[in-house]
Amino acid sequence: MSTPEPPPYPSGEEGNEPQNPPGFPPPPPGAPQYGQYGVPMPGVVPGSKQATVSLVTGIIGLLCCVLLGIVAIVTGKQATAEAAAAGLPQPGNAKAGIILGWVSIGLTVVGILAYVLIFAVLGIAGVSSSEFSTP
Repeated sequence: MSTPEPPPYPSGEEGNEPQNPPGFPPPPPGAPQYGQYGVPMPGVVPGSKQATVSLVTGIIGLLCCVLLGIVAIVTGKQATAEAAAAGLPQPGNAKAGIILGWVSIGLTVVGILAYVLIFAVLGIAGVSSSEFSTP
């Protein structure tokens, strides 16, 4: 009498994969590898450093130094040009830096005009009040 052969062990071939127990979902897929769809490749995005410089100088220019508003506009435009040359959209930091730079310049112009207007009004009031004063 011959002994029965044991069942074959799974060899990793098609159809011999382990099955999930009933009532349990399949396991999640493995982590995506670099180069697969949806996985960003490591590296520096063109214009990202200048975009950050634009944002920081725009904030500082808005708070205290007008000349940094001009720097924010220039570096933001450079970052936008670098990103466009690489076929990427405009970096958000660059856009924010450009906007803050223009707001800084606009507020400076309004402040200078208000300063001139106040002294012009005070100067006219001072001249008109000195004409009516009695010696």
